[in-house]
Amino acid sequence: VWTLHDMWSFTGRCAYNFGCKQFESGCGLDCPTPDEYPELEPNRIAAAWRRRSQILRESPRPVAVVPSRWLAREASAGPWPRQSVEVIPYGLPLDVYAVVDRSLARAALGIEASEPVLLVAAMDWRDPRKGGDIFVQAVARLETRTTVIILGRGEGLRNTDWGNARILELGYIDHERTKALAYSSADLLVHPALADNLPNVVMESIACGTPVVGLPVGGVPDMVRLGSTGWLAEESNAASLSLAISRALSEIEGGTDLRHSCRDVAVSEYGSDLQAQRYEHLFHRLLGIPAETDAKPVGWSR
Repeated sequence: VWTLHDMWSFTGRCAYNFGCKQFESGCGLDCPTPDEYPELEPNRIAAAWRRRSQILRESPRPVAVVPSRWLAREASAGPWPRQSVEVIPYGLPLDVYAVVDRSLARAALGIEASEPVLLVAAMDWRDPRKGGDIFVQAVARLETRTTVIILGRGEGLRNTDWGNARILELGYIDHERTKALAYSSADLLVHPALADNLPNVVMESIACGTPVVGLPVGGVPDMVRLGSTGWLAEESNAASLSLAISRALSEIEGGTDLRHSCRDVAVSEYGSDLQAQRYEHLFHRLLGIPAETDAKPVGWSR
């Protein structure tokens, strides 16, 4: 059983394909991104793809556990046998990532804001996959004045034109309860990543009762659901993201409150205990013995 966090196990080298379909038949010299992380010399890519395919083909009972339906579809389009791909979403400690009163969370972090508060979170905003440039452009288009809280190493977002937004950097935080306060302090989490699997920051925000605006990429649509946990942009560009943020802020101002429904989704789908039970059910099934739990892996459309 191999838990996949990205596409690396079934491509020639890349963790995210950004729409490239070479992995379905064989990656090689014409890889469009050989210099991107994790980089590999072009003349070695074809052999790497063949070796991975051989390992999966010759393994007697390989099983891929993937956190999102998107990764399930991609894995089964490549060398992974279709019948051996199982969806088990990540799990969270829901006692840590929990709803905190917004005013109390802001007071604890020293945040003063009379305007809507947007939060963005990534480990390092210099990574182009995180969509920092798109986010800045989207915020600059907003007519509504906002406060933007940046969580993570924010060097990649400095010295840019934010329009009329006020910027507050909290930096990189590895203390989970402090992160939960940051999520609870915001009106919206915006997730501008251009490629992603089942991003923890989205799940953590939902668990803290803060709805999300995201791009329609990867496993993000698994979590961001209109009327329940947030809003999806129609396209992966700044204009579409800005429209989605504007719509979300307008609906929130009009009385839409998704904090309870966000928390309900997290409790029913993303608890760490549920994740463990789903793995346990899978292991029992593979061993051919009765399962001690009814928490089966999530189905997905093949």
